[in-house]
Amino acid sequence: MTSKQRTTTRKLSKKLVDKHQDMLKSSEKEFKLAQKITILKEKRDQLEHWAKSATDEKSAEKFLKDKEKTEKRLSNLNEEFKKISGKDDNPKERYTLLEKEIEDHKEALAYWWDIYKGSGSKQ
Repeated sequence: MTSKQRTTTRKLSKKLVDKHQDMLKSSEKEFKLAQKITILKEKRDQLEHWAKSATDEKSAEKFLKDKEKTEKRLSNLNEEFKKISGKDDNPKERYTLLEKEIEDHKEALAYWWDIYKGSGSKQ
C-alpha cells in the first residue's frame, strides 16, 4: 500500500468530524421541528379551552378561528417532520431521543475535532 492509499489519522478524523457535523445538523433540524409541533399542540389545546370558556360568541369564534389556523400549521409541520425524520413517530416521543442524539454527536464531534487538530503535523 502506498502512502497515497493509506488512511492517515488526520484524514480519518476529518471525515468523522464532517460526518458528525452533518448528523448534528440533521438531528437539530428534526429536534427544532419536534419542538415547534409540541408547542403548537399546546397552543391548539389552549385555544380550544378558551373557546369553550368564552363568555360571548364573538370571543369563542375568534379562538376557534385561531385554533383552525393552528391545526393547519400543525398538519403541515407534521408532514414536514415525517419527511425529515423518515419515520411515522410521534414528534413528542422523538424529542427526548433527539435531545440525547444531539448531545452524543456534540461529544463525538469534540473528540474527533481534538484528534484532527492534534494530528496536523503527523501522518
